[in-house]
Amino acid sequence: MLNPRTFIAAALLMAGLSAAAGNTSENTSVRETGPVMPDVIIPAPAKTELTSGTFTLPDGEITADPRVKVSVGDRRFGKEMKAANLPEHSIDAAYSLEITPEGIRIRSVTELGAYYAVSTLEQMRLHGSELAACKIVDWPRFRHRGLMIDISRNFHDAAFLRKQIDVMARLKMNKLHLHLTDDAGWRIEVPSHPELVNKAAYRIGKTWQDWTGYGELRYATAGEPLASGGYLTTEDAKELVAYAAERHIDIIPEFEIPGHSREVVSTYPELACVDAEGKTVISSDMCPGSDHILTFIDEILTDLVEIFPSEYIHIGGDEAAMQSWKNCPHCQERMSENGITTVDGLQSWLIREVEKIVESKGRKLVGWDEIMKGGLSGNATVMVWRGLENGEQAMAEGHDVILSPSAYYYLDYTQDAPIVEPQSFGGYLPLEKTYSFNAESDSPHLLGVQGNVWTEYIPTGEHLEYMVYPRAFAVAETGWSQVENKDFADFRERAATLCAILRSEGYNTFDIANEYGDRPESKQPVQHLAVGKPVQILSPYNKNYSASGDGSINDGICGTWTYSDRRWLGFLRDLDIIIDLEESTEVHYVGGTFMSSRGAGVSLPEKVEVYFSADGENYTLAGTAWNGLMADTSEPAYVTFPCTTDGKTRFVRFKAYRRDMPNHEWLFIDEIIVK
Repeated sequence: MLNPRTFIAAALLMAGLSAAAGNTSENTSVRETGPVMPDVIIPAPAKTELTSGTFTLPDGEITADPRVKVSVGDRRFGKEMKAANLPEHSIDAAYSLEITPEGIRIRSVTELGAYYAVSTLEQMRLHGSELAACKIVDWPRFRHRGLMIDISRNFHDAAFLRKQIDVMARLKMNKLHLHLTDDAGWRIEVPSHPELVNKAAYRIGKTWQDWTGYGELRYATAGEPLASGGYLTTEDAKELVAYAAERHIDIIPEFEIPGHSREVVSTYPELACVDAEGKTVISSDMCPGSDHILTFIDEILTDLVEIFPSEYIHIGGDEAAMQSWKNCPHCQERMSENGITTVDGLQSWLIREVEKIVESKGRKLVGWDEIMKGGLSGNATVMVWRGLENGEQAMAEGHDVILSPSAYYYLDYTQDAPIVEPQSFGGYLPLEKTYSFNAESDSPHLLGVQGNVWTEYIPTGEHLEYMVYPRAFAVAETGWSQVENKDFADFRERAATLCAILRSEGYNTFDIANEYGDRPESKQPVQHLAVGKPVQILSPYNKNYSASGDGSINDGICGTWTYSDRRWLGFLRDLDIIIDLEESTEVHYVGGTFMSSRGAGVSLPEKVEVYFSADGENYTLAGTAWNGLMADTSEPAYVTFPCTTDGKTRFVRFKAYRRDMPNHEWLFIDEIIVK
C-alpha cells in the first residue's frame, strides 16, 4: 500500500499549485468572506455535506501537518462505491474527503482517487486557508474528459502547453489531445523523417492568416527571412508526456490522414497524386494510390507510439477533399485492385489499412466521425464533431464514442458579442451554451466529452487562453459532475471566481463577470405589420441555413450573433422575397438586417430595393438602401438596410443584391420588418 506521507507530497507537486496561492489577497472573489465552502469547486462534486466547525490549513505543504491522513486502497470505501453501482473507471477515480476541526481524512481505492481528493483540497485553498468542515464523496461521470489544442495552424511550445496542463489538472481533466500536423505546419520531430520539421515546421508568414494571405502557401526553413513556426523536439514531447502523466493526464497525438496534409505532400511529393499526364498535384490530401503511403504511415506511427504511450492514436480522417484522387491513375489503379467504385470508398480502404497498422502497435485508433464511412472494426473509437446522430450510429455499431460537438465544444468560436470580441473563426458560443450540453446516452460505449480549440484565428498564447477559459471549465464539469448537480447560475459564479484567480496567476482569461451577452434584438419578439403574413421566397435559401422555413423571414424573431442559430436565412444568390399584407396598408418603412462574417464568406449586400404592388403582378420601386461600408472590411457587422417609403400597398417585394467580389458568397438575413 502506498505510503500516505509520500503520496501526499507527490500529489501536491502534481497538482501544480503553490501552497501559498490560497492565501493571496488579490484573488478577487464574487463570494462572501468566511470559511471556504465546498461549493467553490469546479467541477462540482457528486455529494457534499456540511458539518460543524472549521479547519485551518497550515502554511507551506499540507503534508507537514500530521492531522492530514490518507488511506489509499481503502476496502470499506471501495465496497461503498461498488454498492453504488459505479463503473470501474469511476471507482478508480473516486474519493472521500472529510474535513473536521481536528483534521482531514482522505479515502480512496487507488492513487488516482487520492490525487483527485488532493486536487479538490488545493482548489478550496485557492479561496482561503480556513475551510468549512464538510464531507465530500466524489467520482467522475465519464472516463474521457478532454481538451484538444491545435498547435499546427499557429504553433505553441512545450512551456505554454505545460501551463495549460496545470489548469487541466486543477479541473480534473485527463486527456490532452494535440493536433500536431496539418497544412499549416508539421509540429513534432520524428526520427524516421527529419525532413518534415526541416522543411514544413516553418512557413512564410507569422500567423496562419499571414501564410494563407500571401496567395502561395509557402513553407520555409528556420532562419529564412519572414519564416515563422516551430515544433516539439522528440525530447520536448517526451518531457511533456512525463509532466502530464504526473498529473494523471494522457497526451493523445493526432497525425492527420489523409486530408489536411499539404505539409506532408509538399515535403514528400511521392505521397501526392498525379494528373492524367503524370504531373504531381500538390493538394491537402495524401494519395491513397501511392506505393509509398502505407510504409510512410507505418514509420510515422512507429515513432509516435515510441514518444506517446497513450492508449489512443488519433488519425484525423476528416475533411479530405479527394478532388485530386478522381483523375489520379494511381488512385484509379488502387480502386480497381480492391473493387472500389467511389473516392469515399477509397478513403474507407485507407482508414481500414491505417487501423491495422495502429492495432499492430498495440494501440487503438480514434478519428473524427468521417472515418465511419465504409465501416470500421469494433476497436476504433469515433470522435463526433458533426451531428450527434453520428455518435448514436457509432455506438449502435459497437464503437466507443467521444462527443465533441462543434455547436457546443468548439472553443475557437466567439464567446461574446463579435462586435466587441477579438477575431475568431465565427459562430457564437457563450459559456451558457457550452455548459448546457449534456451527453444523455447511457451506452457503455460513450467514453466522454472533449472541447476543441482550433487556432486559425488564434495567433498567440494569450489569445488562446482567452478563448479557452472559462469554457473549458464547462467541459470539465460536464465530463465529471453528475447531471443532476449542474446549475448554470451557480456555475457561472464559480467560473467568474476561478477566472479571477487564474488571472492573478498570469493567465489571460475571458472576463465572464462582465459579459456583454447576446444580441439585444434577439431577446424579445418584434411586432410589425408583416408578422405572420403569407410570404413567397423567390430566391431559394440554402437548405443548411433554412432557419424555421419560409415563415422565419417575418415571424417577429430576430437572430442572435451567429447564423447557425436557426434564425438567420442563408442565401448563395441575390435575395428576392414577396410578403402579402393581405390588404392595402399604409407603409412608411421596410428594412432588413444582414450580417457580415468575411472569414466565412458572409457579406453585406451592395444594396436593397423595396417594391410596392396592389395586385402582386405589377411592382413599382418604393425605396432603395445602399451599403455604405468598405467592401473589404473584415470586421463582423450587423447592419440594417432601411428603406423609407410613402404610400399604400398590399404586396411588399424585398430584393438584396450581393457584391460581385471574392469572399462575398453568402447573404444572411434574419427578419424583414414592415411598419
